[in-house]
Amino acid sequence: IVAYDCFIDCFKISPCRWTLHQNHIAASLLNYSNSKLLSICSTSPTAKAPDFVENLKR
Repeated sequence: IVAYDCFIDCFKISPCRWTLHQNHIAASLLNYSNSKLLSICSTSPTAKAPDFVENLKR
């Protein structure tokens, strides 16, 4: 993915498109408890802000 076009000095960010499989994974993560989600989705769970999981679920 090229995000910066040096010819026109501009960032170009394309829309994100998820596959059906990625949608399924994201939806299935919502079934986990907050503590389990924190352990699955963070490499440093003790350093995360208190609203990390809440923001993750949005």
